[in-house]
Amino acid sequence: MAKKKTYEQYLREELGSLVEQLKLPNLYKQSLKQRWIDQVVWADKKADQCRRMHYRLRLTTIISGVLLPALVGLNMPLPNENKGFPHWFRYVPFFLSQVIAVTAALDEFHRYGDRWRDYRKMAEDLKAEGWQYVQLSGPYDNLGDHIDGYANFASRVESIIKNDVQNYIATLQPQAKENEQIKQIIKTADTVATDKTLFDRPEPVGPPQQQQQQLWGTPAPAFPAAGAAGILQVRQNTEFKLSPSPQHSSLSDNYKIWVGGGNSFGLMSYAQADNNHLQVAIDRGLGPENRNVWFVSAPDVAIVGNIGSSAANLMATPAAPAPMMAAMARTPSPMMSAPPPAPTAPLAPPAPAASNGAIQLPVPFFSQRDNMEQAEGTCNTSSCAMVAKFLGANISGDDDYFQYVIKYGDTTDHSAQTQALAELRIQSTWNTNLDFDDLDKSLASRLPAVISILHHGPPSAPSGGHMIVAIGRNADGDYIINDLFGNLLDGYVSKNGDGLTYSRQELSRRWTADGPKTGWGRLFYGNNPPGTSAQNAPAQTAPA
Repeated sequence: MAKKKTYEQYLREELGSLVEQLKLPNLYKQSLKQRWIDQVVWADKKADQCRRMHYRLRLTTIISGVLLPALVGLNMPLPNENKGFPHWFRYVPFFLSQVIAVTAALDEFHRYGDRWRDYRKMAEDLKAEGWQYVQLSGPYDNLGDHIDGYANFASRVESIIKNDVQNYIATLQPQAKENEQIKQIIKTADTVATDKTLFDRPEPVGPPQQQQQQLWGTPAPAFPAAGAAGILQVRQNTEFKLSPSPQHSSLSDNYKIWVGGGNSFGLMSYAQADNNHLQVAIDRGLGPENRNVWFVSAPDVAIVGNIGSSAANLMATPAAPAPMMAAMARTPSPMMSAPPPAPTAPLAPPAPAASNGAIQLPVPFFSQRDNMEQAEGTCNTSSCAMVAKFLGANISGDDDYFQYVIKYGDTTDHSAQTQALAELRIQSTWNTNLDFDDLDKSLASRLPAVISILHHGPPSAPSGGHMIVAIGRNADGDYIINDLFGNLLDGYVSKNGDGLTYSRQELSRRWTADGPKTGWGRLFYGNNPPGTSAQNAPAQTAPA
């Protein structure tokens, strides 16, 4: 029995027979087979592969996402006939949460859905162009034979291929929004996976309506145990929702619940969300499906315990939320009913600001040139190491700090830097909308800042990418910089970049090159500058 041909073989033979019937020189026919037919078959094959992978991953994510809430909300006695069944059944939600995280991350990372559509469009465009050429229609309808239109056809085919390559390269550029979506998916799955009380909840004492009213309708009589990220206090009557949408009425009753002011929950993790909301994972399930992850309006709640800050203050920082690893690395402090007020004057602050606005913080200097590993690409690591050492981190230098970074990712990954700093008890946020006002506010709070500049070329046409540390400013409004690669002003001929002065004009063209509020940098609000205590730290205001 003859082996059945694949669609790829069938398509290649059919198109090849069409080319052979054209009145063209053999060289032209060979070129059409090697370029046009080959690209048509290749694009068609890649489109089919990406479609299958997209469907498989997306369906796995959807089905697992439907099953997970049902298993999490399941609250029934497990049979004891099979002693192993209760033991392994409690791990099913953990397994499903990891499946959701992995499949969603793989689909977003490989972009199978987008690539499927791009490849399919390319294949169909090439087929349509070839059909018009064979039939001498469309852009070829005024030609006498195929030889006259061959050059135009070849040019149009190459244009289609070139556009596809450009679209592919564009998709490789960093996309912060999609990266945040992946982080949120993984964080939600981790929250479910680490909840040890999913199948150990006590039986309700009273009727379900009474228990529900006591749980989230009226204030609880006492604080719960602090979670990994502290305690979530409800300041006033608010709604816990499954969406950060400000339109409460647009959500059905199954997607929101009312929570009375005065309630408190153990907080497992939190993250900033759209519309001035927080996404929180609490230690108790609420609602008919016992959900642990909700969205809540930030001004209506306060986060106290191991961070000692209100949610309203946290939302003032426009950066990405600290990862779950940062919250879980901290040890909860004694519970308090409200965030402690910040005194007006610090206790023995270091390097007080002069009346003319001049300030210089005693930040240590580390050169990246002598780094033991990846010396040419560790400006981000050496910059963060300087600030971490200044804020009291237990590290000997940037080589020591590098060992923390590589546990979470590449040294150029800002998320890896955030997690490495969090492990050292240093709070920080990465921002992409800073300006000189934000830099001045940070320095006025006696906190240095790590900023990203374009360090190649003249100020009129800068390029490249480099991290430096702003440690102060002088009376003229210029900034004092620790440049870990040397001196920018002499083209890095000088290797000593300790305490250099870069003018505001120079930085405006290299840091905020795209206009106001376009500077990239890392701020360190939430840490106590050297010489101050938690009770006497200067008031710190994050950028609005």
